[in-house]
Parts: sequence; C-alpha cells; structure tokens
Amino acid sequence: MPIELIGKNSSVDFNIFTWPRVLRLARRYGWEPEGALESGWLGKALKEPKRSSDYTSNSFQRVTDEDAKNIGKALKKALKDIPSKEARGYVPSLDFKPKDPKKTLREAFKEVKKGWLVGLKPVFPKKGQKTWKDAPPLDYFSGKYWRQRLQELISFCEEGCFMIY
Repeated sequence: MPIELIGKNSSVDFNIFTWPRVLRLARRYGWEPEGALESGWLGKALKEPKRSSDYTSNSFQRVTDEDAKNIGKALKKALKDIPSKEARGYVPSLDFKPKDPKKTLREAFKEVKKGWLVGLKPVFPKKGQKTWKDAPPLDYFSGKYWRQRLQELISFCEEGCFMIY
C-alpha cells in the first residue's frame, strides 16, 4: 500500500516501508516536525484541526508550507552525504523464487489460484546476512535510483504544503 503525498501541483508516492525511513533521514539532518494537521473525512478541513505527530499513516493529514519546506531542506543536506554508488552486501528481507526451477519468475507470477500466487516460494535471508530492512539510512538511500527519488521529493517539498494520503 503506498503513501501518496498530494501537493498543490503534483504528487509523489512511497511504499509504507520507505516513507518512515525518509522522515527519519530528514530528522537526522535537522528537520523538526511541527506536527501534521489532522483533517476530517476525505481531507475536509476541521474547524479546529489538531496537531499530530503521525506523518506515516495515510489519514489525510496536512503538512504546512513551513513544515514541508523544512523536510525538503533537511533532505537536501542529507543528499550531500548519500553515496551515488549503491551500497553492497545487503539482501532483501523477503524474496520469492519459482517453486518449479524450470520456470522463470515471470512465469511463476502468472500461476494464480483464487487470488493467491501459487507458483512462488518465499526465500528468507540466511542467518547473519544483512538485509536492506536493517541498512543504515545512507546505505539504504544510496545509488542513482534513491538519490533521484529524494531529489524529486525535495522539489515537491519546496512547492509547500501537501496532504498525506
């Protein structure tokens, strides 16, 4: 399930595992959360919105102009320290492989019974292997892809307020 950030002119989204990491990275580089403004059902403004420390659920919270811009500033600082080369030595905390070794992963994904993927088997890390889940922020966001995604988010935050959905 994605976390979608909806701004005045654009939107960006992250998965539910990465968005909290982005916020932790911003805090590590100086962002001090003001508190998201709670909104009513489907984003309708409340007469007296309350501040919430919850930025990670998609409950139509509103992030103010100043708060959004401060997230962007902190991420811009962090980007200077994030390696452009992707960190190595990490494995997925959960991966999938075809049950039938003669099939490709794409073929195995097509095997569905009653909505369940039946052609795949889960693969867990071996004891002692480092997973991406446990990677420090600068390793997690290293490499071209994540640097580009963070740059998109920085530009998005510089536009000002947004809603978390």
